[in-house]
Amino acid sequence: MTNKNDTALPVLREAFLPVLLPDLGPQHKQAVPRFSDWKSLVHQRHVRDVLQCSQTGDLWVANSGGVLRWYPEHKQFTRYTSEHGLPGNNIAAIIQDSSGNVYCAPDYGGLYLFEDDGWILIGDKSYETLPIRCLSTDSKGQIRIGAKDGIYKVEDRIISLMTAFPSIETPRSMAVTENGDIWACYSLGLFLFREKMGPKLLGKQPTLLALACHGKKLWVGKTDGLVLIDLETTIGNKEVVVIQDPKWPVGTITALLPMPEGLYLVCDNHFGLLPEPYLETGWEPLCTIKGHCSRITVDAKGVIWIATHTGLLNWSESKGSSYLETQKMPDMINWTDFYSPNSYPSGSYSPVFYSAGGKDLFFGNLILCLALEQGQEGSGLWVATQQGLFQYSPEEYDLANMTYHPVDGIRDIQAMTAGIEKDEIWLSGFTGGVYSYSQSGSVEKMPGISVPVLFLTTGLHNTRWAVGTDGLYFSRDNRWEQVLSDSQLPAGSVLRSVSQTQDDQIWLGTTTGLICFHTDNQKITIPQDHPFTLPVNAISYDTASKVLWAGTEAGLYGLQQKGDGWTINDNFRLTAANSGLASDNIISLVIDESEAAGIHLWIGTSCGLSRFQYQVR
Repeated sequence: MTNKNDTALPVLREAFLPVLLPDLGPQHKQAVPRFSDWKSLVHQRHVRDVLQCSQTGDLWVANSGGVLRWYPEHKQFTRYTSEHGLPGNNIAAIIQDSSGNVYCAPDYGGLYLFEDDGWILIGDKSYETLPIRCLSTDSKGQIRIGAKDGIYKVEDRIISLMTAFPSIETPRSMAVTENGDIWACYSLGLFLFREKMGPKLLGKQPTLLALACHGKKLWVGKTDGLVLIDLETTIGNKEVVVIQDPKWPVGTITALLPMPEGLYLVCDNHFGLLPEPYLETGWEPLCTIKGHCSRITVDAKGVIWIATHTGLLNWSESKGSSYLETQKMPDMINWTDFYSPNSYPSGSYSPVFYSAGGKDLFFGNLILCLALEQGQEGSGLWVATQQGLFQYSPEEYDLANMTYHPVDGIRDIQAMTAGIEKDEIWLSGFTGGVYSYSQSGSVEKMPGISVPVLFLTTGLHNTRWAVGTDGLYFSRDNRWEQVLSDSQLPAGSVLRSVSQTQDDQIWLGTTTGLICFHTDNQKITIPQDHPFTLPVNAISYDTASKVLWAGTEAGLYGLQQKGDGWTINDNFRLTAANSGLASDNIISLVIDESEAAGIHLWIGTSCGLSRFQYQVR
């Protein structure tokens, strides 16, 4: 399953990097985490919004991997992710108020203020999950919020509702006029909001994508071109006066920036300028961009910054266009080409930058599955994303320290666990069956199972278990045998994951909660005294602390066995809002008990990879 909105980060191997002098390239200024037991491994290349702070000159970048802050002259930067107070890593919008305070709107919900080198929720708890996608300011620099249930304002860190508008969606774009009127476009069309007045529908057009206000002009970007609304005439006549011109760009307009010299915009894959006077000139494409563009802004020096899903692009008339990059992983968010894997004889290779041609190789934030391989030098973590299979070297958990493994013939790896032999991984994709993959590059299909496999794990005594689309499988002598059919599950239950806690007890994570499978009599039981009934995506058992971790779409739960079932440990009821978890949507779990400093729980989510370190109590 591939997330089309997710893009990916170029991956480098440290051994192939040039030696950097201390003053060469931007330097990473580390932020102190608010959740010190957590770490995020996530790319910041998918840019959704960009802002330059007028007081400090800092450039703030909201993206699918948190917030990236560039200091003036772009020689130093700081990364902020879920362990720094953000509720998850996917950030929709970022803005500054008249006092220079910086706010951001995570996909999780709520509005967060940057303070003391971290992020705090503003407003009361009722706003914690308020869906926000649009932020704007009025002529006084006060923040206006486009949310799912209406338009809000922020004054003295207090959020209050301006105009209620129950909707099935948040606005796509929003613009505030000089007199405080708020224009917002939805799939339903274009709406006008005024304080203490209900919303007014001014046009049923589902094609509207972007809005920008400049004086008495409201520019509207659509899926099929550009239009201009004359606000002065529209307000006077109480009807929308729309201006179009055949010389204006025809295509999908996703971002707009009015400036004295004209209107900067993005049409399809081109950034350009529609110069003044608008009705006498055609638009001028200035550069080509790769990927969807969501925002354009300008800094104090007149440099245009273009937020795209392939990185942060800057353009100036004197220097043209270039991507902003750090030269220091994992913060490089520019578009980069790599050598083809065909140039490497072994089954794995470490990509190196080069100037033209070749194959793009990236690390994606959508984590499909995880596996842990124990070796003499420690534990090696394997990570499968929609971009392929990657391996971390022991004790080098950074995106810069990984190796890419091209696995021929297996598309979208969905399940994975350590193999029996050294340097061997068992994995499965949509093609069905389980394959043995060795680091030499060989791929061999294992007998006994041909259906698609959704989950693989290592149980007690080095056993292997698999969840197929038709039931539960057990590996005996490298051959798979079905031990439980899906027809034996309770009505409505779909098997998703499995973990062995005792020799004769296998716990099944299903869409109706946890179910116990007894290997001695081949029967299943549903806990009656202490059931866990949330839909479970992934489970993993910590044999040292006797904690069963359950990953759901509503967060992560640490469970302790009681009676015939499980109770939730209050210290391990974890969400993106109360921990450094990258997302509440948990896809994969794996536990590393070999660390002397504590147990490492690796968590694959839809918004990156999280690591939680805790002590056995």
